[in-house]
Amino acid sequence: MILAHIKENVAQLVHTALGPSSPGMEGVRSTIIPSEDVTRGHLSFPVFRFVEKGKNPIAFAQELAQRLPIQAPISKYVGAGPYVNVFLDPALFASGILKESVE
Repeated sequence: MILAHIKENVAQLVHTALGPSSPGMEGVRSTIIPSEDVTRGHLSFPVFRFVEKGKNPIAFAQELAQRLPIQAPISKYVGAGPYVNVFLDPALFASGILKESVE
């Protein structure tokens, strides 16, 4: 399942970006969900669990989105309210699906 693989990669990138404040891989992984509306991203996750006490979760989501590295098939991250939305490159995502279906 390509989306599960991408979710795992995103979880690793978020875990690394959070550094010592990360709740661990399982803690990060459990927050990442497929988006209901792909115009707002393909995956998303709330930052409430990651933000330091007293820090604005909306500002933290925007900061985290800027710190996360872009790796194919991810095309961008967007801080949207207290969430980070993950956008995938449609051509690379489709290519991954086709490759997976042939294997």
